[in-house]
Amino acid sequence: MLWALLLINFLRIDAKALPYELVSGEKGKINIYIAVNNPNVTLQSLPPFKIYIRDRDSLVFTKDFYTAFDLKAIKEGEVRRSEPIKSIPVLSIPFTVDENASPGKHRVKFEIEYMVCSRDGKWCLKTRQKFSAEVWVKSYVRPRRKR
Repeated sequence: MLWALLLINFLRIDAKALPYELVSGEKGKINIYIAVNNPNVTLQSLPPFKIYIRDRDSLVFTKDFYTAFDLKAIKEGEVRRSEPIKSIPVLSIPFTVDENASPGKHRVKFEIEYMVCSRDGKWCLKTRQKFSAEVWVKSYVRPRRKR
């Protein structure tokens, strides 16, 4: 039974780049929408979840991973013990398109590490789940100067 729990994605995650189309050097953000996928489990506040950036594909981020505290999903100091997270705000991770990025579709891959517990409190599980977002890099043509 326990091995079957490892195969379940307990969260529904949707990640979108805003804006979707950028040129090299421009800034954007990845908005991440998270909801608990199963009514019989709760996402726990401690340990705080972490979002790791696994494959950047020409996108530049300031960090390799972000915690729930970094993303303001949980306020530091408010949580003293593990308890269910009632609602998760939209999480935003800023990025910049690399100056040498080639035009076309670029995919950034993430992995979230989190703790879920059954509503009845009989079990808890620390697990990971992968997700991704896409960004379209446009080619930039400098306008000609008038003579």
